[in-house]
Amino acid sequence: MMKNKCIALFIALWWGAVNIAYAGNGFFTEYVDILSRAVPQNQEVSLHDASNQDLVLTNNSAIAVTVHVQALVPTSGQLKANAKAIPSLSWMRIEPSTFRIAPHSQGSCKIIVHVPPERRYRNHYYQVMIWSRARQDGASETAITAGLLSCVRFMPVQFPLE
Repeated sequence: MMKNKCIALFIALWWGAVNIAYAGNGFFTEYVDILSRAVPQNQEVSLHDASNQDLVLTNNSAIAVTVHVQALVPTSGQLKANAKAIPSLSWMRIEPSTFRIAPHSQGSCKIIVHVPPERRYRNHYYQVMIWSRARQDGASETAITAGLLSCVRFMPVQFPLE
């Protein structure tokens, strides 16, 4: 009996994955590994990718998605060379942090950092992870969602420069 339930669950999950793959679904971004040098302290700064873009997310599926974006402290295994984990997530703001992307469309949000003016934060690379996850509109709370993890590094400097 239990074996039949497991087989039925496997087939249901497999069939759902096949439908998603054949529907041409895709959720992606080019905002993957961002490095911002000389971020002025005590100012709000929007962090952009190499082509001066905010976080742009693309929904290639035929179904609208609701996207939730949040900042996370990196684990020790996620830290890039010479970077420290961001001391406080209060430095980060994402606008908007939740938004809807229509089928075959793009959506974007700003990744904003505000580094306190203390001298101890200067001239170190800090890293924060940006977690973007999409849930198909109408999906249940237990539905499988797509997620993207972006790495953002920045170096605070005093402003104006001494």
